[in-house]
Amino acid sequence: MQKNNNLIISKILISVSLVSFLLVAGYFTRNYLSKRKVKTNFEQLKVTQKIIDTVSRAWVEGGVDTLSSEQQQFCSKIIDFKTKVTKDFYQCNPRFINCFLYGYSYKNYRPIKFKDNYFEYSKLGDPIVTFAKNKDDFFRIKLNDSCSDVYLPSKKYSAGPRKVQSYIWDNFGQFVYIDKYYVSNLDVFNWKVRKKIKFSELEKNIDKELYRPNTTLSTEDKRLYCYHHGKKLLESRYFDAASFIPDKEDNPKLVRKFPYHWTKRRQVDEKKCYHVYARGCESQREYKFYEGLSTSWIGMHFVLGNYMEYLPNKFVKELDLKLSSFYLLKESLWHEIGKRGTLGKDDKKFFKDQEGVAFRCMAIR
Repeated sequence: MQKNNNLIISKILISVSLVSFLLVAGYFTRNYLSKRKVKTNFEQLKVTQKIIDTVSRAWVEGGVDTLSSEQQQFCSKIIDFKTKVTKDFYQCNPRFINCFLYGYSYKNYRPIKFKDNYFEYSKLGDPIVTFAKNKDDFFRIKLNDSCSDVYLPSKKYSAGPRKVQSYIWDNFGQFVYIDKYYVSNLDVFNWKVRKKIKFSELEKNIDKELYRPNTTLSTEDKRLYCYHHGKKLLESRYFDAASFIPDKEDNPKLVRKFPYHWTKRRQVDEKKCYHVYARGCESQREYKFYEGLSTSWIGMHFVLGNYMEYLPNKFVKELDLKLSSFYLLKESLWHEIGKRGTLGKDDKKFFKDQEGVAFRCMAIR
């Protein structure tokens, strides 16, 4: 996880550095003939950089404990702090950064409010904050969602159950990023409001449980959600690649596959609830949304257990559902990497009262 955190910080630093460079170029070009103004604007640049650093760090860290009492009071209207979620929920969270920006000012710079938010949305849904001292003195910060995905290294992989070697493929030449967590109700709520998409009857209370994985979108709407964020639905083979413990070589002659993501053993004596959150785990440990459970080698969560997940399958179209979930006892044979069921058939057949099927997105850049 440290490696992934470093990658996140690196993305932010690169973004901030580019913004700083453009700011420097703008200030010095505009005031080239006046040494006094250049000096003044150099001091101004330090103020701007301080704001960028502060806001960017708050965006990435999501530190609820850093909010003032006034900010928390304001936030209590849009975020339920009593909900049992981990701090990851607040990282790169538009609602949290809205709370952080409430009442924030530095050297007379304040964020401009747009309707209910202290930011605007970019085309792909990234918040853009505008700080202004007056109508002629302002700058913008674009906050990219660098918290939600993990990088899949370029390697040769094998899809499907561990005994199957028919589906060998590789992602050489691709830069693949996979969502760490399921797409949440908060993600879908923000998307529908931003795109002015009508909420379905199933979503009438979606804003009451924003922390939950979204299970209300149709298959087509799942695709649309990912598309509108510059991504695509996470496919089954990429999920497998992010789950199976990989070979040390990037292009091995034989791709070995192990049934579990935390060990190379073919059999295990016990599946612990942080490896596979299955039926019965609720009596052993509380389920926290956005908790890093069942984490893979690249930092993707919920490899086994937790919610069922829709995963379009290139090799076998009808096998598009990760059935391993908290509806099944830990002893179930479905709790192995690569095993798939069929959406609309196996989920209805085995789990009549199930909460629905989650999904996530991926990006190839």
